[in-house]
Amino acid sequence: MKKQRLKFSLIILLIQPTLLFADRVISLGTESFEWVEPSLNLSENGTRYSIGISSGNLLNKSRGLLHELSGTAYQGTIDYTGGLQSGERLESETVYAGLKGEAKLAMRGRSFDIVGAVGLEKWTREIKNAKTYSGIQGVGYTETYTQPYAKLGLGLFHQTGTGRGRLEIGYKLPFAVKEEVDITEDLTLEPKGSDSVYIQYRYQSGRRWGVMIYSEKTHFKESSIVSSGNNAFQQPDSKSEALGAKVTYRF
Repeated sequence: MKKQRLKFSLIILLIQPTLLFADRVISLGTESFEWVEPSLNLSENGTRYSIGISSGNLLNKSRGLLHELSGTAYQGTIDYTGGLQSGERLESETVYAGLKGEAKLAMRGRSFDIVGAVGLEKWTREIKNAKTYSGIQGVGYTETYTQPYAKLGLGLFHQTGTGRGRLEIGYKLPFAVKEEVDITEDLTLEPKGSDSVYIQYRYQSGRRWGVMIYSEKTHFKESSIVSSGNNAFQQPDSKSEALGAKVTYRF
């Protein structure tokens, strides 16, 4: 019992400094987003908008164990361009809406830190009824993705006068991804996460205002084929890229 109490006390002493002096931040952002499925000659390009909140001390000049907890909601309607087997182009719009939560820990030395994170992102990809120039109609449907992920990266902290900045770059691994499609009942696909990287830079000028810029690429390998009735479904190899900027406010 004494050993368990000692271990618990050591854990509290280790975590406590990361919970003190945490910055609470709200953010508003916009991003250029692209989704492509090369085998179908499909691409989606457009702008999404986000609002977020976070609590953490990654922009403190402290050493040791640091943390950040964050949540983001986003939405956007972007252009859809695909094709039929005949080669005729198919055009529509896709509505994206999603939520993302992430917990991050970093161990910092003088300026560099090693960072690890886990997160969960859930979003819908609603493809509207499409049509070609000759009037051929496509069928609209909605995909709902649930994507747990882990991150491993490196951070670099710097301070210039009253301003503080931090660069982070790393590898993101989506796992246990589920894709539910409402084109038929009870259809669930499992695209495999792979080859995903991210980079972000955040700068806090003075006490309140700051900015963040980021790029995040996500790659899903094709899913296994799932049969439903007389039909067979498969999510093809898919890639996305988001390049964005946020204005942050510390309170």
